[in-house]
Amino acid sequence: MMAQNRKPPAYQEYASELLANKHFRLMSLAERGLFYTLRLECWANNTVPSKTEALSKYLGISLSEVNDALSAEVKAFVAINGDDLTIPELDDYRKHLTEIREKQSTGGKSGASMTNKKLGKGKDCSSEQGFSKSTSDSTGDSTTNPTGNPSSNSSANSQLTRQGTNESLVELNKAKSRKAQSINNGDTEALKEHQDWRDDYDKASNGY
Repeated sequence: MMAQNRKPPAYQEYASELLANKHFRLMSLAERGLFYTLRLECWANNTVPSKTEALSKYLGISLSEVNDALSAEVKAFVAINGDDLTIPELDDYRKHLTEIREKQSTGGKSGASMTNKKLGKGKDCSSEQGFSKSTSDSTGDSTTNPTGNPSSNSSANSQLTRQGTNESLVELNKAKSRKAQSINNGDTEALKEHQDWRDDYDKASNGY
């Protein structure tokens, strides 16, 4: 695509169409030379002077050469508007290229706008998801800590952890104590049974 506001660098020339044109076929070599010089000048600069004196100075050729070559056959391809000489065919072609460039520019802007809208929606969705997550986290934190202070939450969590550990240790100690007590009770009962057995044995030995 051409840069913005830059003139089209070239125009298309249909050789077969030009060669078939009767005005071109009737031109002399000098007339064809002037005709092509005018075409190139009008494409590059849009217009050239219409008066022969000014045109000869503009093109850098003698006035007599301009008068001899600027025949009716050459004038069939040009238009004179006051002091300006133009070539309508090239003006129409330039307008055609300008319209194409404007359509491309409009299409590019529309495409960019749609892309930006899609990107904007994506960012909004991401922001909403992030906000929802943040709100959820804040709600969860406020359950344990209404102040929402991260350091307070950390301290509270540490206290809960220590409390849970202490409770676990207490339960463990109680379990050990119950086990030891059970063992002691078992030993006492075993000793009592053993003592009873000895008493019975002694009685039997003594004839009781």
